[in-house]
Parts: sequence; structure tokens; C-alpha cells
Amino acid sequence: MIFNLRSSILGVIFLKEVFSMRCFFALTVLFFPLLTFAAQVGDSYEKALKAFYEKDYSAAKIHLKNGLKTSPDFLPARILLGKIYFQQEDCLSSEKENEIALNSGGDWSEILPVLIACKIQLNKVDEGLAIIARYSIENQAILLSLKAKLIKEKEQYDQAITLLNQALVINPNFIDAKLTLADIYFRQQKNDQAKTLVQDVISDDDSNIPAQLLLARIYEADAESDLALATYDKLLILDSEHTLSLLGKASLLQKLKRSDEALEIILLLRNKMPDNPFVNLLHATIIGAHTDVDTGQQNETQQILRDLRDQLSTIDEDSIPNNQVDLLKGYVSYLNTQYESAFSHFQAYKLNNQHDTSIYKLLAETELKKRNNKSAYQYYLKYVESEPNDEFAAVRLVSLAREFEPFEEYQKRLESSFRLFPKNNSIRNHLVAVYVAQQRNEEAKKILQENSDISDNYQLDIELAKLLISLNELKQAGIVVSNLIAQYPLNPYSHDVAAELYLKAGNTAKAEVFMQQALTLDPDFTPALLALASIRLNEKNYNAANAFINQIKGNDKKVNQLKAALAIEQGDNTTAMQTLALNYEKYKGVDTASSLIELYLRDHQYTQAASLLAEVYPDNRLNTNILDFKVRLALAVNDIKNADKFTGVLFGLYYNNARLLKRLFLFYSQTENLAKQAQVLEQLKNLDVARDEYLFLVMQYQLNAKQYDNAALSLKKLKQQLGNNISLLEFEYNLLFETKAYAKAEHLISALFHKTGSDKHLKSLIGVLISQEKYREVVTVLEAWIKQYPQDLAAIYLLSSTLEQQNKAAAAITLLEDSLLHVQHSMTHHRLVGLYRNVDDAKALAHAEKAYALSPENYVFSDSYGWLLVLNKEYKQGLYYLRLAQAKNTQSPTIIYHVAYALSKLDRPFEAKDLLDKLLKRNIDFDEKVKAVELLNSMT
Repeated sequence: MIFNLRSSILGVIFLKEVFSMRCFFALTVLFFPLLTFAAQVGDSYEKALKAFYEKDYSAAKIHLKNGLKTSPDFLPARILLGKIYFQQEDCLSSEKENEIALNSGGDWSEILPVLIACKIQLNKVDEGLAIIARYSIENQAILLSLKAKLIKEKEQYDQAITLLNQALVINPNFIDAKLTLADIYFRQQKNDQAKTLVQDVISDDDSNIPAQLLLARIYEADAESDLALATYDKLLILDSEHTLSLLGKASLLQKLKRSDEALEIILLLRNKMPDNPFVNLLHATIIGAHTDVDTGQQNETQQILRDLRDQLSTIDEDSIPNNQVDLLKGYVSYLNTQYESAFSHFQAYKLNNQHDTSIYKLLAETELKKRNNKSAYQYYLKYVESEPNDEFAAVRLVSLAREFEPFEEYQKRLESSFRLFPKNNSIRNHLVAVYVAQQRNEEAKKILQENSDISDNYQLDIELAKLLISLNELKQAGIVVSNLIAQYPLNPYSHDVAAELYLKAGNTAKAEVFMQQALTLDPDFTPALLALASIRLNEKNYNAANAFINQIKGNDKKVNQLKAALAIEQGDNTTAMQTLALNYEKYKGVDTASSLIELYLRDHQYTQAASLLAEVYPDNRLNTNILDFKVRLALAVNDIKNADKFTGVLFGLYYNNARLLKRLFLFYSQTENLAKQAQVLEQLKNLDVARDEYLFLVMQYQLNAKQYDNAALSLKKLKQQLGNNISLLEFEYNLLFETKAYAKAEHLISALFHKTGSDKHLKSLIGVLISQEKYREVVTVLEAWIKQYPQDLAAIYLLSSTLEQQNKAAAAITLLEDSLLHVQHSMTHHRLVGLYRNVDDAKALAHAEKAYALSPENYVFSDSYGWLLVLNKEYKQGLYYLRLAQAKNTQSPTIIYHVAYALSKLDRPFEAKDLLDKLLKRNIDFDEKVKAVELLNSMT
């Protein structure tokens, strides 16, 4: 194994260290004005809150508006003002305040119920739906219910019922969902005639399989999916091998996005009927619809699956006509990426079904996969002749025709296709490029204008240039860009698009010249700042990247993505997680969720990882990244049962994919499931795997099975074939480490580290040193690394933790303080807070203030700063920052306890008791639970 260093570092120890008086006085100058400001704004809010509880809304509004004049970004005031406006039925004002709060990072669970109610009142249902669409609604009863309320206003009752049923599964006592559901049922009509007839049959013979099967389909058609599944289960009790029941249940599970359960059934059927094309086909379609692929491939797969459903609709499920077998086998081969086989089956089908011109489309797509573009072009010509209204095919043919048709003929095809499909962006873009090449710019801009909301001539030129750059038509783009700069030299967007052109051409230096020109015209020009920050980040010039990011006003999606990327590069996972969480709350998306989960797992924040996985998993049951996370999380918390469950799903997905099966082997290695490792090795025998790669996995299996002598022999054989490559040396290190030959392992990995300079090998070296309790050497190695890479915060934090473990907190403090000379980072200040706390409160407070000042969007830092102020008896000022933290995370028990404690010190016991009562009724564990109970008892 490559040693996991992080797991070997133990807890944090806090020691005293004398703080530079010069530094302390400098921070103190900043400290008191900030506290005065916080006290003033916080006092206005607390007065408003008191008036709100007393239902004196006019007084509350006055206090809130006064506070917001001083601090427009104080979220708690903004949220409370929105609630008051709603109470007074002023939905326009409430809508405005709540939207500002939501877009500023406020907790959606506090804001959305009021905001959506306002949208409904103002007849802005589509706007409300657009807001809900930013979030992943699965496993969120509030969001499910809010969306149901919105679509109820559009009379989409069936969809609303589905949402509300989901909400009630999550929270059976959710009164709001029940009332909304009751209203929809009152208006809905149901067709029960067929069901009555079937149930009449079943009342006489409960074991009548055809009747039960029909009943299951009726329930499915009525969207009563639970009853349908229950009926299929009843059928399978009657006949556990009833093929149509198994297929029906698997198909329904797939429609319900529970494809992992469907896959389990299909694997049973594959073992039972390995040559049945329907079983193989359903297996292939499940994998084809969910395997991780790029966007273009996913669109194409979905198109193939739509064609597949059309073809299968004509087939009797009880018998497969002979003339369909080749078609089904072709689909199976295609979706399993066996394109030669697919082409042969499709050709055989074509010979026996000359009337079915749809086969030309399948042949064309298969030829594209084989990189036979000319043949694909010819097949698409034949297909489009018979199916001219197939937009997907028209786009495919246009893209191929560019290579194989004379320019005039290609232009005519584009114009004809554009008349048929005027809203298709791909056809439009290629036609625009043709017109620009002919210097028909006005016609090109006219097409752009007709298909967008842009009417301004300058903006059209900008869009035209960007379109040409995206199509890699750089020569034509250069002409447009030159004209833009000549005509509009004082507009920064002219220079920005020129920079974009040079970046596309690979000339970064020239691109930067235009970016700087844009910034000369507008120092706050965000696109140029973002681009320059990205360039500096790629160069690993973190200070420069951070400087550009800090100049950007606002926190939109791209800015936050860049901040997160910078934080990750510097080893600051906490800031990266907070930044990505802001993006996820606003924009959702499985990609952002995946990045967050990855960081949670790296940082051992397993509760957060589990929570986010629970949210995204229902819609992504066969997303291999999500399943990977499921396995890794299960392994991290030693849940071998679930790890095996999800690796089983992955085995079904990876069944015919050698590359992914090799990855799965690594998971089975981690679960120490030798039987499954052997199963993967057996399956790999039947696939196209290089001999040396297969032998390497066999060798790994021998190591896992503790067959050390066999592993050593295998290693010797592979070395004779391949020499001492890095993979084999890493394996040799693992073998030495496992057999406790630590001195030899240290010698090998030390040489490898000095050769590669890899951080992976650094961690392995640290691991074997720790195994020998050579802590002095650990420190020496890390100090040398940090001397070479003084901005590597991950290594700095690692060394800091090692020093603390050795009771050298003073050295850890010095290390962190020195790192601030190279990189001013909020996490470094936050770690120093922990080291100074209970040792030097003034220094702890100064660093907490600095951490907050550098990352005010991070509620962990605002909570930490506020709590230290409270402990320093600055109760009003501390409460201000604690309220900021609470506005961004209303469910955190720690923050709630901190707020309640501050309120108790401000002689506001009723409010403190109310918070603690609600918190303790949640019956959850948290670090401060004993103190919360004591505080509550002290006020009773």
C-alpha cells in the first residue's frame, strides 16, 4: 500500500507561544473599529428581533432598516425584514429582501418557504420553479412540498402528487404536504374501470398470474408505483422465476431511477438465460444510459435508446421474431461498445429487412464509432432521404458533409437544414461560419439576432466572434475581432474577446496583453480578472492568482469555482468546501456535489459526505462516481456490508469493461474480499487485457491473500519482463511494508522519492518512518519539502500536526506564523486560533478576526470569531458574528448553542431557552450537548 499519512497524525495539542507585540498592536488597530461597528449593527438587529416577538412590526422595520444602512450585507436582518413584510402581506417587498438574502448565501431552508409563498401570491410561478430548480429536491421534504405547491398552481396534479408522496415518505408528519395533497386529490379524477375488472378476477383466484401481471401494469399506468412493485412482488412469490414479472419489475425500477435494484434482477436473469436477447438488451440499456460519458456521448446514447424503444414497441414480449434477433443483438453489442460485432448484426438485419430504412441510422452511428466517417456519411445520406424531419440525423449529416461535400453543395445543405430546424444551434452556428467565410457578415448577424434576445449591433459582433472561436474558425474570428477593436477600442469586451481568441490559439502571452488592456479600461472587469487568475493558478503562482481573485467584486459561480480550485491547490480543503457549498446551494448539479463529496472524504468529514450522498444518490443510482463515493465512504466507516453492496452494483456496470473492472479490483482489495477479487480476475480472463497488466493484478491478489512468497515470485517474473518501472517498485515497497521489512522499505521508497519528488512517495516515506517511530526524520523530510515549496499548505499543516503530536506546539506556532509571510490564508489563522486558545486569548482572538476578515463567507470562521468574543465577555459584538454564522447554517447545533449562551449572558433567558428547547428536542448528539443541558437547567 501507499501509506495514508493523514490517518497517522493524531490530535491537536495547544501550547503557549509569545506573540510579537508589533503584530499584536497592528491587529489591535483593526480590531476595535470592527467591534464598534459590530456592536452598533448587532444592537439594531437585536432590538428588531425583540419588537418582532412582540409583534410590533413597525418598530422592528425601523431598527432593521437602520442596521442595513450601516451594514447592507448583514444577512440576519435581511431575512427577518423579509418575514415581516410577508406578515404584513407586502409580498413585493418581501420578495426583494428574500431574494437578496438567498443570493447572498443565506440558509435556503429559512428563506424559501416565505419567498415561494410570495411568488405564488404574485403569480410568478415560473420564477418560483426556476429558484427550486437550483436545488436537488430529493430527500428534502420542504423543497418537495414547495415545488408541489408551485406546480399545483399550473394544474400539474400528477407530478405534484408524486412530489408530495416523496415528501411524506421523508417526513410522514409533514402537515403542509398533507394539506396540499388533500387539495389536489379533491380536484383529481381517476379511471378505475379496468382495475375493477382485474380485481374481480383476483378476488376469485389470487394466484392468477396473468391477472396479477395486468394489475401491476394498471398500477404502473396510474403512477401508483408502490402498488405496482408490491404486485410484482406478489407475482414473484407465486413464481419466483416468472420471466415477464422479473422483466416488468426491473423495467419499472429503472423508470423510478432505482436502476441498481433493476440491475440486481437483470444479473440474475443473465445467469439464468445468458443468450436471451431481451435480458442482455435491458442490461445493456441500463449500463448505456448511466455509464459516465461526455455530454456528446450521453446525448447520442439517449438518442439510440429512444430509437430502441420505438423498435421494441412492435415486438411481442412472449416471443422474439427471428427477423428481430439481429437487431437486438446489434443493440446489445453497440451499447457494450463492441462496434465490429454491432455492425455485423445490423448489416444482417438490413439484408432481411430492406424496407426498414431506420437501420441506416444505426449503421451510420456504428461507423462513426469505428472512425469510418465517409461510410457514416453515406449511410446518413440514405437515412435522411427517407426521414428528412429527424433533427438529430440532420445535425450529424451536416457535420459530416463539411468533410465530404463541395463547398456550394455543403452550403445548400446547411441552408436547407436551417429552414427545417431554425432553432438548432449547431446548424445555425455552422451556417453563420459559412457566411462569415464568404464575408456575408450582415447575414450572419441577422441569423444570430433572430435566434437570440440580442439586438445591439456590438453585442452581435461579440457573439459572432465567440461563436467562430468555439468552432475553431480562428481566421474568420480574427477578422471580426480586429474590426471590433478598431471600431470600439474603449470597450473592454473588445479586448476580452481578443484575449479569448489568442488563448484558443495557444498564445497565452498575447492573450494577457489584451486582458491587461481590458483592465486598463475597467480595473474591475471580471472576465479579465478571472482569466488572469486562472492562468496564474495553472502556473502555481498562488499569490498572484489570489490577488486577481480578490479584485473581483461578487461571488458568482465561476469566481467560487476558481476560489475553490486555488484553495485545493494550496491544501486548504476547508475553504474549498465552504466555497463549493455556496455554489451547490445556489446552482446544484452532480459535478459540484461530487467535488464536495471528494473533499469531505479527503478531510474525513464522513457525516457531511453521507448527507450529500443521500441527497444526490436517488437521481444518480448508476453514476459510477457516486457509487465510487458510496464504496469509499462505506470503507472509511468500516461498513463492509454496504461496501460490498455497492461494489456489487459496480460489478454489474463494469461487467464487460476491462478498464473499469481493474478499478473495481482495487475496491475489492480495500474490502479485503478475496472471493470477489478472484471473480474479477476470472472475468478479466475473458476480456481483452494485456498479459502484464493481468499478471500485475494476480500479483496484487497474492499480496492481499498474504501469499507473500508467490507475490515475490510474480514480482521477480514481471521485473524480468518490464524492468524496474515505478509501478513495480511501488509494489515492492508494499510487499516489504506488509512483511514488516521496514528498513528495506524505507531505503526503496526514499530512493524513489528522491528520484520522482512525488508527494505520493513523500507520504509513503513519512508512513514508513512513522512505523519505525522515526519522528525526527519525519520532521526533517517535511522541513526540506517545505523549504522547497513554501506555499504548500498541505505539507505545512501536516508538519504542524506532527510537531503538535511531539508536544512541540511552540514549533508548530512558529511554522504557521512563518507561513503567513508567504501566504495569508484564513485556514492558517484558524489553526493558530486552536493553538493559542486557552493559552493566549488575545492572540487567539486576533487570528480569529483575521480568519474571518479573509473569508467572511465561511460560517465556521464567523462562528469561531463570535464565540471567542463572547468568551472574552464582548457579548453584543460576539452575538453579531454568531448571528451571521447562524444565517448561513441554521441547523448547526454548535452555532445554536453559542447563540443561546450569548443570549443568556445578555439577560435574554426566554430566547435562549426557546433555542435550547428546540435544539435538544431534535435528540441529536453534538460536542456541546452536556453544556447545553446545563445551560438550559440553569435558566429553568
